[in-house]
Amino acid sequence: MNPDATWGDSIYFTAPGGATIGSLGGTLNWLDAGGRYRVIRYGAEPSLYLYDRQNLAAGPYAGAIDGSTSIDAGSYVGITPDGKYLVGYDYTCSPRDMGMGTSWLIDHANRRVGAPARFWSLCGDR
Repeated sequence: MNPDATWGDSIYFTAPGGATIGSLGGTLNWLDAGGRYRVIRYGAEPSLYLYDRQNLAAGPYAGAIDGSTSIDAGSYVGITPDGKYLVGYDYTCSPRDMGMGTSWLIDHANRRVGAPARFWSLCGDR
């Protein structure tokens, strides 16, 4: 999908330094519903970045996320359809390895992903 939300077959993004693009760990959205904001994983930790596809030249938002505590632990991270949050499961402080539902508020005005907020810790997602 092109930055203007139309489909095309040209390459619009290459990870910095030729890094390999990695999985987000599941089937959650990697684009918001409008196609403007995109979550992508590449490079060393923290490896999850948010980009505004209408301004790729500005680079990723500040506040990259460590994928080792979610994706590498068998879970995932995605973006909500409204583009206001990244969501996933985090295993850094979970009881009995169940994971905790986690969200990160996106501050588009300041191009920053916020600190993690745990919102669910019952039974995990496994």
